[in-house]
Amino acid sequence: MKNKFFAIGILMMTVFLAGCLGITEMAEEEAQPEDEQTQEVNADTVLDNRLYNEAIGGLNLDKCDQISDTVRAGECKKVVESLSLKKKAVENLDKLICENIELDRYKEDCESTVDGLIDKAEVEKEALKKAEEMRERMLEIEEEAYKGGDASLCDDIEDENKKYSCKFNVVIDKAVEEKDSSLCEEIGHETYIQECKSMIATEE
Repeated sequence: MKNKFFAIGILMMTVFLAGCLGITEMAEEEAQPEDEQTQEVNADTVLDNRLYNEAIGGLNLDKCDQISDTVRAGECKKVVESLSLKKKAVENLDKLICENIELDRYKEDCESTVDGLIDKAEVEKEALKKAEEMRERMLEIEEEAYKGGDASLCDDIEDENKKYSCKFNVVIDKAVEEKDSSLCEEIGHETYIQECKSMIATEE
């Protein structure tokens, strides 16, 4: 009788273990496709990210079309289009082009960038205008000083180097003509004074 119960116990234990083993194998079989699917999703994400970055960096809409995630692809196209319009607006200094940008933050950035460039261009334009006016005024002073033989008129020239150059041109002719090196002192700048005296000495 004991042997009979012992045999039944062994049989039940074997069935139990076999059942557990079967369940484990089934769980592994079911888990395997999910792992493969996860790996495939991760690989797609990596590729989509690379395509997205290449599209943005090169402003290439074709790269956006290769993105598998349709939502990401749509976002990619809008960003590329926004950046392309900003580039065009900057190149033409035309803020109206920014109005065609759909994404609000990109539109604001475009308008802000163009405004800054326009302001900079205006400042540069004004600086060039002022420089041209100063150049014309300097030429007028030099001509007036040279014709009148009055080196003191050169003092109205703001640029120090050009001011003493003006004085040198006014003084040198008279100083050489009269062979009077003391006239060179009217220039008021040691380098030009020495050059003036040197030229007089050469003429003697």
